[in-house]
Amino acid sequence: MKGTVRLAGILGALVGATAFAFAEDVDWKVFGGATLGVVSVCFFDAKSVAHTSDGRVRAWTKCLPQKDFENVDFKNDRGQKIAEKAAKKIVQGYVPPLIVIGQVDFDKITGIAGYEETANLDDIDPNSRMLLELNCSERMDRTLSIYAKFNEREQRQDKPSDWKYIAPETNVAYLHKILCPSQ
Repeated sequence: MKGTVRLAGILGALVGATAFAFAEDVDWKVFGGATLGVVSVCFFDAKSVAHTSDGRVRAWTKCLPQKDFENVDFKNDRGQKIAEKAAKKIVQGYVPPLIVIGQVDFDKITGIAGYEETANLDDIDPNSRMLLELNCSERMDRTLSIYAKFNEREQRQDKPSDWKYIAPETNVAYLHKILCPSQ
């Protein structure tokens, strides 16, 4: 019994110590915003981007409520870690893709990098997660998988949608510009 209590204490300490660990298997990048019941910031995972042999690009995306970013307290451990990671990336020359494509002014670099590092923590429930596929040369997209949450109702779909043309000035257009730069 004593060993079980000690093991539970050790596991509890480990879980507590890693509560603000950054996920190393993802690298979320801002590509737009949405209103999904609430104003949201949308990201694509740079590490999940896959190029197919037929010139298509697939990437996972997620949208997170903007209010959750506004509630970050930069005086606590979590907020300080976010700020440190974002500052380190910027000092090393990082420029978010949304700025690279000219969609957002350079003076927003700190905020965007902070949002991206916050998204990497994976402690905010997403409004949506989608696996998107882009046909770069045809400027078309389709959704391969989607999870969305509107007003506490969850919807899931794992059947690929039909291909549709990408409208200008949309989140998908920005994602196309980031992931299909030569098109």
